[in-house]
Amino acid sequence: MTQVRQVQPSHRGALLLQSIVNAYYESSIVEAATRVQAYNESVENDKTFLQIGMRVAIPRSDMEKTDRVLLVDEIGVSVATGERNYLRDIWLKNLEVEKHPAHEFTATSFRHIIHKLSSGINPTIMFAPIDKYVEVASWIHAGEPIIRWSPSHGANFVLEDGRELKIVWSNKYAPLDCFILVDRSATHWTFKPDSSSGGRLTAIYVENEKDIGKVDFYVKTVVNADVINRTGVRLFSFG
Repeated sequence: MTQVRQVQPSHRGALLLQSIVNAYYESSIVEAATRVQAYNESVENDKTFLQIGMRVAIPRSDMEKTDRVLLVDEIGVSVATGERNYLRDIWLKNLEVEKHPAHEFTATSFRHIIHKLSSGINPTIMFAPIDKYVEVASWIHAGEPIIRWSPSHGANFVLEDGRELKIVWSNKYAPLDCFILVDRSATHWTFKPDSSSGGRLTAIYVENEKDIGKVDFYVKTVVNADVINRTGVRLFSFG
């Protein structure tokens, strides 16, 4: 593993790092979709971990430019997107996709299918392919009582029994071709805590080995995802 030489930032430079951390936590879905726990080597030492992160070079003088907050936020968002893709891949690798004919993708049938799939589990979040967004929006415009929206929670799908699911739509950076219904207790997410904050994300400056006039944003999370209850995650598609 390559050793990095950390650069201590000024107060302004630290604000940029904090902006990355804040953007990461605002975008990350792991707490909504999994049981999150810090790694304890004395208890479990047989896990294989994956590092999700970015290393981005900037001019050394940019460490003082707090007007770049909006730009560096994207680094935190990118790491959170990497987590989504890792979870998606874990679920697709371990679970079967239940296939339904395209004609069943109506508001009534869709709600009934989700109600049936959620029997015996407690789903709180649903990942949805963006190519179905227009059709779902058309159901809402037609007055179907399937979506409840609030400023604090956004759009939630309403089950037949009144329970609500947070909807997370895919995008070009986190593609998806099926729906994924998730009971968060079904997947354990273990992270190696940052040595300074104890949190999931490390965000520091390190020396750029190729150009003394630059430093690198070094941002990472080191994680393991494990599906411990295969019935708690349901994958289904139409067509």
